[in-house]
Amino acid sequence: MLMSKKTIEEHFNVYEQLLEIINVQNMELFQLKTNWCNLTSVRYDDIKVQGGKQFDIADQLQYIIEKEEQLKELIKRKNDLRKQHEQEIEQLSDSKYRTILKLYYLDKCTVRQIAGCLHISDGHVLKLKRYAINEFLSLLDD
Repeated sequence: MLMSKKTIEEHFNVYEQLLEIINVQNMELFQLKTNWCNLTSVRYDDIKVQGGKQFDIADQLQYIIEKEEQLKELIKRKNDLRKQHEQEIEQLSDSKYRTILKLYYLDKCTVRQIAGCLHISDGHVLKLKRYAINEFLSLLDD
């Protein structure tokens, strides 16, 4: 028995969530570093960022370092999960099936972008994607 399309979305859901978390944390880290570089005034024992709030320099630097380490760990988890998904996708019988699922679920390409890469119509991509999903889910069931 084949699973629904929603099931394949759920299968790749953790990977997608990691991508979103990494993007958010990357933006937060960029903002922290930007604030660090754009100090309005500095005293020996603390810094005043543009909002006027004061932080101990060592605490602020430690916070940035911790955020960087958290981001590195998330990226490692994402890369490990991507490798796992790539190995699963590699079991598909057709190279176009493999390409479509990788581009769609791992690289987050649109159907139109995939069609452009493969030089086929959007409708044909959708048809091949449907076949690929059915085969992929049957492989997962085994």
